[in-house]
Amino acid sequence: MKLKTYLKKDLHLITQIFRDHLVILLLIMLSYFATYGLNLYLANLLKPQLYGNISIVFQLLLFTMPFALLGTELSMMHFLPKYFHDHEYPLASGFIRWNFRLFAIISLVVLALGGILLSVSLMLEGIGLAKLTEYNVILYSFWLIPLFALIVLLATLLQTMGRFYLATSFRGFALSFMILLTVYLFLHVFETSWVGGYRKTISLILCLAISYLVIIGLEIYFLRKTLPKKIYKVKPHYQTKHWTQYSVEMLGSFLGYTALSALEILLLQLFGANKADVGHFASVLVISSSMMVLALAVDMFVNPLISSLVHKNRLHLQSVLDIVNLFKLVPATLLLLVIVFFGQSLLSHFGKSFEGAYPALLVLAVGYFYGLTLNSAVPLLLYSGHHRLNFKLSLVQFAFIVITSGILIPKYALEGAAISLSLTIIFAGTMRLFFVRKYLDIKLLFFV
Repeated sequence: MKLKTYLKKDLHLITQIFRDHLVILLLIMLSYFATYGLNLYLANLLKPQLYGNISIVFQLLLFTMPFALLGTELSMMHFLPKYFHDHEYPLASGFIRWNFRLFAIISLVVLALGGILLSVSLMLEGIGLAKLTEYNVILYSFWLIPLFALIVLLATLLQTMGRFYLATSFRGFALSFMILLTVYLFLHVFETSWVGGYRKTISLILCLAISYLVIIGLEIYFLRKTLPKKIYKVKPHYQTKHWTQYSVEMLGSFLGYTALSALEILLLQLFGANKADVGHFASVLVISSSMMVLALAVDMFVNPLISSLVHKNRLHLQSVLDIVNLFKLVPATLLLLVIVFFGQSLLSHFGKSFEGAYPALLVLAVGYFYGLTLNSAVPLLLYSGHHRLNFKLSLVQFAFIVITSGILIPKYALEGAAISLSLTIIFAGTMRLFFVRKYLDIKLLFFV
């Protein structure tokens, strides 16, 4: 069968997939707008440096969450649906118990590490050996990592049970809305003067904690209504070695553009001289990430189809990828034009000083545009059995971003961070493109 024949059939198939997932797609878009609104509110509420501090907390949570879960989010999506479908309740019970025990151990390690780092920093400041005040926001927010990771873990468990709308909501717009509501109420319950300067940062961290606890409570409530009763009654069976190995190997799939963006803002805090640049860069990330939202949603819907074809029919797989890229490129191109022509105006909504970040916004938008065209390389490598290669490539890209940031940020500040992140995205995407062509003989860019 020729490629053109597949293209006609697959266009109808993928269009139907989007129709079936229309509500989830709308929830994903709503989640982005809720996050955008939250950042807009915080940027106008705080000075750029304080907004940068809170943005660091958000990015720290995104960056550390995969390690706090040790890749069990993806392994849960892999194993649990199969166990439930085959009525293997002892294995399902064992997996859930193993997963939460592992999470509890890692959480204790994270809390202990955070407590040690905070104690050492306060001690060093107390005896005058080091001034680490600018990093206190990171040290004070370590205890939020297990809470945020638990939200993701519980949402994933809901997703494996078929509660897709709830899972998408709790990880997206419901969480952002709850944070926005908590911050608004908190600042109006207490006097604004009490929540000023240094204490404002601490109070906002507390608002995050309250919001996370509310979302966790709602997730637990719905899970208790959703989980099969047999889970609690059967004697659990464990395959700990198999589950752990799979989870760790799949960890590399987490180390994508979100993790890179989170790491870049942390590196800007570390290497940058002007701490207000962190807040400016956070606004750049929020605006430019609009290009990735729809692309990642497309991948999420179509990845099961890619998984089923990767070992069967390469011509059919090529047809699916060509259509998927078309679905990504059309809205991404429109958004890129919006950023080019109206980017400075969008930045001005965050504050007058944010307008100077327009060159960094353009650089990062170009990097994201290139990256989203090659994002299908990650599931292709994973589903074709090259997960270890993908993990190694993730480590290489992290080394690359640290090196380029160390060189570019001290010299070019905000623009240096944008250049570093864009170069890393281009470098990582090109590496994966090379290996997809080498091992699978698949074109990701229609002609390459």
